Amino acid sequence: MVKWGMLSAALGVALMVGGCHETVSRDGPRAQPAPPPPPTECDASGAEWAVGEHATDQVVERARLASGAQTVRVLRPGEAGTMDYDVNRLNLDVDDSDRIVEVRCG
Repeated sequence: MVKWGMLSAALGVALMVGGCHETVSRDGPRAQPAPPPPPTECDASGAEWAVGEHATDQVVERARLASGAQTVRVLRPGEAGTMDYDVNRLNLDVDDSDRIVEVRCG
């Protein structure tokens, strides 16, 4: 006669082992998703049109997209900015009236 404790333990092991196998479709192995493209480096020349524009959210985002940058920051007069160089970041220097005076990467 089989004891219920041993039977339930054996069933539990069988279920755990059964869940550890890899299924392969009839069509063969599944294709892996393509890796994301490498980040593009910022090219400030694409955003030169923004010089003289007010640094509104829309202008800042358009300049970021035009430069190919991953990120953008607006630097105001007297504002401290980090000194780290990031090839994927667009920097927009603005004057006291929030007009963009310089576009550069870094």
